[in-house]
Amino acid sequence: MALNPIHLSPNIRDAPRLSIPRARSSLREHRNPPPASRNNLSSHASVSQFLTSRFLWTDLAPYLKVLVFQTDSILCSASPHHIDEFLPYDLIGAPIHARFGTGFNGGLSLRNRELILRVLDRWDFAVDSAAEDAPTEWKFEDQWFYARMRELGEDAELKGDWASV
Repeated sequence: MALNPIHLSPNIRDAPRLSIPRARSSLREHRNPPPASRNNLSSHASVSQFLTSRFLWTDLAPYLKVLVFQTDSILCSASPHHIDEFLPYDLIGAPIHARFGTGFNGGLSLRNRELILRVLDRWDFAVDSAAEDAPTEWKFEDQWFYARMRELGEDAELKGDWASV
């Protein structure tokens, strides 16, 4: 299965800086999220709210896998590994230091869109992260998704240490 690249610009100001002429890229399409989420990704909380919205994951259909690639991420073309090697995983991301929680850092991650929707069908990030007894790491969508996918347990193939591969 190969990736079908799509570019989603949540911040209109970033679009010119991030754009690549289509002739030189393999982008299939460019999408903008709803106006309510644009220009409002200035904090971890707002990014988490955006990445846990049903709109986002529903709108990305028919794609099976979504590569989250934030502006502080990098993929090296000289790497002996290719993104296709990671497609069998339902969730894979950069490692996270134990003092910051469990799971992975979602700023560079590959996610199974349908599994994300199954989590969102069963749990609500806003409710979970606001609960008085919520683990500290549940304030961040990436660690919340990781924990909830582990609870689903069903055939979720998770790997939280992309960088060590």
